[in-house]
Amino acid sequence: MASRLGRLAGQVTDRVVQTVDPDIVLSAVDINALLARVEIDTLLDRIDVHRLLDRVDPNSVIARVDVDAVLARVELDPVLGRVDVTALVTRVDLDTILQTVDLDRVLAGVDLDALLARVELDPVLDRIDVNRLLEGVVLDRLLARVDLTALLTNVDLDLVLDKVDLDRVLGRVDLDRVVAGVDLDGVLDRVDVNAVLDRVDLDRVLGKVDVDRVVAEVDLDAVLRRVDVNAVLDRVDLDSVLDKVDLDRVVAGVDLDAVLRRVDVNAVLDRVDLDSVLDKVDLDRVIGKVDLDRVLDKVDLDRVVAGVDLDAVLRRVDVNAVLDRVDLDRVLAHVDVAQLVERVDVAAMVRASTGQVAVSVLDRVRVTAASLDTGVDRGVERVRPGADADRSTTSGPVARALGALVDVLTVSGTFALGWAATAVLVDAFTRRQLGSQDGLVAGVAFAVWWFVYTTGCVAVAGQTAGKWLAGTRVVRTDRTPVSARQAVVRTLVFPVSCLLAGLGLVGILVGRDHRALHDLAAGTVVVPDGDVLLRTAV
Repeated sequence: MASRLGRLAGQVTDRVVQTVDPDIVLSAVDINALLARVEIDTLLDRIDVHRLLDRVDPNSVIARVDVDAVLARVELDPVLGRVDVTALVTRVDLDTILQTVDLDRVLAGVDLDALLARVELDPVLDRIDVNRLLEGVVLDRLLARVDLTALLTNVDLDLVLDKVDLDRVLGRVDLDRVVAGVDLDGVLDRVDVNAVLDRVDLDRVLGKVDVDRVVAEVDLDAVLRRVDVNAVLDRVDLDSVLDKVDLDRVVAGVDLDAVLRRVDVNAVLDRVDLDSVLDKVDLDRVIGKVDLDRVLDKVDLDRVVAGVDLDAVLRRVDVNAVLDRVDLDRVLAHVDVAQLVERVDVAAMVRASTGQVAVSVLDRVRVTAASLDTGVDRGVERVRPGADADRSTTSGPVARALGALVDVLTVSGTFALGWAATAVLVDAFTRRQLGSQDGLVAGVAFAVWWFVYTTGCVAVAGQTAGKWLAGTRVVRTDRTPVSARQAVVRTLVFPVSCLLAGLGLVGILVGRDHRALHDLAAGTVVVPDGDVLLRTAV
């Protein structure tokens, strides 16, 4: 009976629906009360929902529905399994969604690795305001859940860097806190850094990074242990680097001995302008630190000598000091003496050496005589204290006696030779031999020769041969050269000084300026020659 009534109701309902205007019915019916009495699920099973949606304005419906309440009651996973999400995403304003969504909550519930594996990230990045996204994300939590290798492999990092305002991000981030809170080692262990570097334009990255700050934070020793430094150096303009480096500071911090042990020094020297280097080097300081014997053992000395201006070297070297340290016998054993003699002016060497010996002996004689005179003057001062002041500027008795002795020998010797020559000539022309009967003539001749010799030498040079050897000179009292008249007077009065047991010569010993009677008469004084005075003072 009930089944029949149900069939009858269905037939009646169909007829009613076909003939009645549903809109009029629905406007008169309390639909909410009707729906409360209807089994909605059974009704939906019988309704062609697609036809219904085609006739409904979904936007109007959604505007009137509590969507959150609907979503709370719907099992979304089956729904999403039936929805073309890609088509849905292309129609959605993702920026608006991101502004209203708790991204951290979303990320906590999403299998990010699976998501990233399915998503082509570059088009997404083109549409997303990355800076706003980063502001809303807790980066540490994101990094902890993401397969960074897969992410970085799929992302065009250059595109990311172009779109990200790094200054803005860094301005909002407490880098110290981030670095302290992020397990960077763990991140790096999960990332295939080489794959990342292959895809990144590092020049652009470095252009945005404070490299000095990075270097200050990095354990450079650990980095260098992992880096192929040679490959880096091949790509670097080292000259540009060196222009910016404080090389003195670098050298101060480097174990140069260890460096030199690893460097091909010869190859370096081939590329260096050594002359320029030597101009900047304190060679004396270098030589002080070098084992010269060891250096000389390794040097081709013949080649060195061939390239050196030995004359210039010898002018700067104390050859005598060198010879004092050299075993000359050993040197001469290696020398071709015959060839050496051919190249050397032996006669000049003999003359020079003989002259040097003679000068040395002469200087010693002069200085000794002057020193003895100083001693005599000190003895006189002790006997007559304060009698005369300083007499060191005039020649004393020793030097003058030495000069007089040499003059006597010179005059006597030359006169003897002259008298012997005269005797030969007289005998040759007159057949008469000179003898004792000619003693008066010989005496007069000797006196004349003595007068000519003494007067002429003093008038012309201010000194005789004896005075030159003793290092004395006759001058006026004002130290100017003597005149011929003074020379004549001095020579003529000299015999008077020798009379009466030489009383006229006492003034040389005790008188002012060591002047004898003939000096007083002529207005002259005997003084040391300039060189003798200098050597005596020294």
